[in-house]
Amino acid sequence: MGLDVSSDETDSRVAVVTYSTVPHAALHLDSSYDKDTVLDGISNLNFVGKSTATGAALDLVRTSILQTSRGYRNGETAIVIITDGQTLEEPEVFHAAVDALHAMGVQVYAFGVGEVNDEELLVLATHANNVFHVSNFDELASEKFATNTLEAVACDMCNYKNIDLTFILDASGSIVSSKFDQIKQFAAHIVSYLIVGESDSRIAAIRFSTGAKVVMELTDSYNSDDIANAILNIARVGASTATGVALDLFSDHVTTPSFGHRSDAELVTILITDGQTLETYDEFLPAVERFHATGVRSFVFGIGRRINVNELAVIASEPTQSHVFLVDDFSTFEM
Repeated sequence: MGLDVSSDETDSRVAVVTYSTVPHAALHLDSSYDKDTVLDGISNLNFVGKSTATGAALDLVRTSILQTSRGYRNGETAIVIITDGQTLEEPEVFHAAVDALHAMGVQVYAFGVGEVNDEELLVLATHANNVFHVSNFDELASEKFATNTLEAVACDMCNYKNIDLTFILDASGSIVSSKFDQIKQFAAHIVSYLIVGESDSRIAAIRFSTGAKVVMELTDSYNSDDIANAILNIARVGASTATGVALDLFSDHVTTPSFGHRSDAELVTILITDGQTLETYDEFLPAVERFHATGVRSFVFGIGRRINVNELAVIASEPTQSHVFLVDDFSTFEM
């Protein structure tokens, strides 16, 4: 999985701060727009030792990293904090640093390793759903943890409020049965993050290949376990990929009151595909335009090397860096 890193306004920029007693800006947002260079920079970070001053690190992020003169664009911003301890600063110093950073409107995710102070992680994070725990550093580096984190972040973008969520799942011939099972497991697991109910979040699903079919309507069930089981039982179709047909089915059917869509609920889609549409752009682009005209918030997951990233970006909502997710292979979806 990964971010699209570049100087382009629609892509991601990455900065890194290391800290102990004193923080250090190892990478600024404008230090490099090359993903491999950023990864090398992270790999070559030096271990410091000493004590923990988390508030000082937050102040450095605010005063040095999040500056327009160093590549900050005042757009959607995520801060990921990884720690295995608690700050040794005075509470008023720590809380002042947290409040000042939160006041900038950023999303803060807190990762605790081992026996950490849960209350401190909750203070650091924007809200409780942004707190993650692992038992050790090996688990932190595992693909499984990366997958679970990806799910949680994706669901967090739905803000955990009442939504009408539709999964749009590629069931074409390039996805063998075992791989399609992994996609379904991923979708079913996301359901577990939501509060499902008639007055809460509702779930639908569309399966597509050459054609598209609604395999679950928003009103079919308000029980998360039943919905997860229904997703796991979706049959693979085979054949080619016609993404525009699936988008049109969503626009024409899922968005209507007769289907169960509520005018006060946010429309959200999660589309998962391993390829690109075989439709002509004269067929595909009008379908995309009709899709976005519904006001939907669209997340897109692209799998493997056959993906057309530009096509995913067209389908996804803006900013694309928080709505397009790329994964290397189907193993990322294993639950």
